[in-house]
Amino acid sequence: MAMSIPPGLKPVTQYVRRAERLDKAPEPEAPVVAYHCRMYATEQAMKLQDNSEAG
Repeated sequence: MAMSIPPGLKPVTQYVRRAERLDKAPEPEAPVVAYHCRMYATEQAMKLQDNSEAG
């Protein structure tokens, strides 16, 4: 199921989409990589939010 990502979070979209593709991958390590993609996207999104609130 594809998520709708707000325009302000466009810089992290590629990591979320990659995680979605990895969810369907047959490799046993795919869920771990998908998790890290989502964690990185979350960290970057939080930084973007902090920067927008500071400015």
